[in-house]
Amino acid sequence: MAFPQPHASPPHRFSPPIKPHPNPPINQSIPKSNRPPPEMKNSILTLPLMATLITISISLSIVIGNCSGEEEEKSLGLGFRGWRKVGGRTRVSDVDRNEEVQRLGRFSVEEHNKNVIGVAKNDAAAATPSLSEEEEEVLEFRRVVAAERQVVSGIKYYLRIEAERSGGDLRVFDAVVVVKPWVRPPKQLLHFSPSSSSSSDD
Repeated sequence: MAFPQPHASPPHRFSPPIKPHPNPPINQSIPKSNRPPPEMKNSILTLPLMATLITISISLSIVIGNCSGEEEEKSLGLGFRGWRKVGGRTRVSDVDRNEEVQRLGRFSVEEHNKNVIGVAKNDAAAATPSLSEEEEEVLEFRRVVAAERQVVSGIKYYLRIEAERSGGDLRVFDAVVVVKPWVRPPKQLLHFSPSSSSSSDD
């Protein structure tokens, strides 16, 4: 007697997992939520341009500041008006009315007199004097007849000074004074001697 065989169910089939594409499209590689907005892209592109504009603005402000500084010095009456270039120096015009230059001339004569007095004391014990007869005289300041100005570490003035000797006659002397307002003392006499010019320059 044959027994009926049980109904065999078909074997269960498993579908393989879906693998992601190894090279997804560019538009799908970055989620939309992580993409920079178009405004940010534009701002990134404009950063070099903004840096260039800032550099140009700073350069222009420095140039304008220098020009305004010169105008300020002119307004303070420091003798810029009428100056002309003379081989690295600038000549002062209208010297008689320039109070700053006249004060420097008087300062030069006063410093010269101090040096003369100090040297005379030392020469009293020496066999030979260290100054000539004209240089060892105490002078009386009259006026500055010509001046030139040069910008160095500070401002250097080349002065031609008219001064009166003890005998009453006038002589012309050349002096060099450097002015540094940020140090003490702010003025220093570098040179003082009889001028090679026999007459004053008017």
